[in-house]
Amino acid sequence: MRLRWIAAAVMIPATMMLMAPGRQDSAARAQQVSKKVVRIASARGVIFYPLWGMEPFAKKYGIHTEMIPIMTNADQQRALQTGGADVATQGYVNPAIMAEQNVTNVKIISGLYLGGQNLIMRKGVELKSWKDLEGKKIGRAPGTFAQVLFMLAAEANNVDVSKINLVNVTAVGTAELQALKNGDLDGLVMFSPTVDRGVVEGYAYYPPCCDISSTAKFGGRNQLLGANTDFLKDRQTAVNFLKAYLDSEKYYLEHRDKAIEVANPVHRCQQGRRR
Repeated sequence: MRLRWIAAAVMIPATMMLMAPGRQDSAARAQQVSKKVVRIASARGVIFYPLWGMEPFAKKYGIHTEMIPIMTNADQQRALQTGGADVATQGYVNPAIMAEQNVTNVKIISGLYLGGQNLIMRKGVELKSWKDLEGKKIGRAPGTFAQVLFMLAAEANNVDVSKINLVNVTAVGTAELQALKNGDLDGLVMFSPTVDRGVVEGYAYYPPCCDISSTAKFGGRNQLLGANTDFLKDRQTAVNFLKAYLDSEKYYLEHRDKAIEVANPVHRCQQGRRR
């Protein structure tokens, strides 16, 4: 009898130990289900690292983020309108476009960052003042916020924009940089990291006179965060989402190495394989 009791006493804890992981898995799954899922449409760009890396911070507020890679502002806007995303990054031109299209189920909830667009000039082409832009051949992608801000900044600095030789280019960047390098363009207005690449590779420079993001009247605002109105009905989740975003942004600004890890998907894949 004593042996039976000893055997039973050993078996019961062993059974409980075997059951424990199952209970933990169930609890984890239940916790995951209870979290609010927020679907975020965003380009996989370097500048969006606070969004792509915010999941650890969202957990604190009972939120699970689901990233939806969408490249263009137009497609991100469409995802918001159709309910394919709860939150999405948007360009500064999108609110005007939505107003013209009578879109009523998307609201802007936050700004995202400053800068990220600029004018670069080919080395050898001297630009000492804004007025020196007159007569220069400047590449710009029509409809982009970079070119809108450039035109506003030029006008604010007394440039006769009709005298600038504006050349329509795409926003891809590769052919445009080659055109700048070859001398087919004197300057190029575009977003980072395209303009930065021209400077880093040594054939372009940032003209000190003409930083388009430093124009006092317009500043250097760039990108917005929009949300679907159905998502905004849950006010607490919307507020918690913004808190999580601010926590994420603050952390990565203070830990640049971690921001680089988030911004570099190749590095993240390699880290995942090592784990």
